[in-house]
Amino acid sequence: MSIRSFTTNTAARVPFVFAVLCIMLSACVAEPDYGEPPDLTGFNDTLIGSCERYDQSTVYRSRGNSIIVTPRSDWINTIENAPSDTEILLDDGDYTLDTYAVRIRSSVTIRSLNANPSGVRIRGTGYATDSEGFMVLANDVTLADISISNLRSHAVAVNPQSGAQQGLQLYNLNIADIGTQHIKVNPGGARNGLIACSTIGYSNGAARGDYNGAIDLHATINWTIRDNYIYNINGDGSGCIIDQDCGQYISSPAILAWNGATNTIVSGNTIEDSFRNIAFGIGTPHTGGSILHNTIIQSSPGDAGIELFGASDTLVEFNTVRLNGRYPGTIEYRQSNQLTIRNNWLSGKPWNRGGNGTIALSGNSYRVSDSPYLQ
Repeated sequence: MSIRSFTTNTAARVPFVFAVLCIMLSACVAEPDYGEPPDLTGFNDTLIGSCERYDQSTVYRSRGNSIIVTPRSDWINTIENAPSDTEILLDDGDYTLDTYAVRIRSSVTIRSLNANPSGVRIRGTGYATDSEGFMVLANDVTLADISISNLRSHAVAVNPQSGAQQGLQLYNLNIADIGTQHIKVNPGGARNGLIACSTIGYSNGAARGDYNGAIDLHATINWTIRDNYIYNINGDGSGCIIDQDCGQYISSPAILAWNGATNTIVSGNTIEDSFRNIAFGIGTPHTGGSILHNTIIQSSPGDAGIELFGASDTLVEFNTVRLNGRYPGTIEYRQSNQLTIRNNWLSGKPWNRGGNGTIALSGNSYRVSDSPYLQ
């Protein structure tokens, strides 16, 4: 069973995930008394998604036409010139991406013929080559059941100002070792997107620079990020963008929604060994939305678990956050208003960093500590 599949549990999930990750990390000591896990009575299970095969899932889009491509075919040209309402099925094999990007110009689905992301491996030529993976320039595009790796810039770049204004679905992807943000939605108000059931991160030693991240949403509206496993989103401390020195910069959050984003739902994700984790706003507005039932585990010292900086009208509930080291921000909030932070299971108290309006805290369980950071 994958770690991602843990996210479909409810009351038993929080302590169970922590116990399993302890075993995997081989770095846990006896669990301190964090109090009882939150009471999940009345929790709405419909907020937690599921991870069936894409073609058997509730988000599956039927298309009127289908094309099968192989690594030996002109697969890039086929995708770039496919008519709308086409399902492009990639047979198993290694697909070398030796151009800047694959441009998706129509409403199509691109997925594995055999519903197996480990079988369809789209690989770039490395960080030294200016490159992206899929550049989305159209509405109602789906990418599912494929692996993407070894690119300097984004594995998926969404450009609403060029036509990608709504309906993107990213489902059951395996994205690894991308020089900057693995998935990037550019400004322009892209609506109603989904990133689900995917694995995103860095293999050991693969990060370069500190301008990174798993998912970066600018000015999005009504996006859902659910049931993903995200790992090792850490910079190397050398600078901002891979081999460019731009001064002081720390790793970006694994999941970031900002720059006017609204109604983002971040639910049921597991984030392991990332420096920063989930953030709304980071100094720009984020309105509405919720952060629910996520599990965040650090095995080495890092930064915040959940950051709310410029957020408003947001619910943070049923999350497990275990930070390593003395950083106090299991859940931190500043210059925010109308936040509800309740029923979370934390390694330290929520941290008020000032400048806030109405903040409602209740039912959070955390470690009692004599550390000044947790008082």
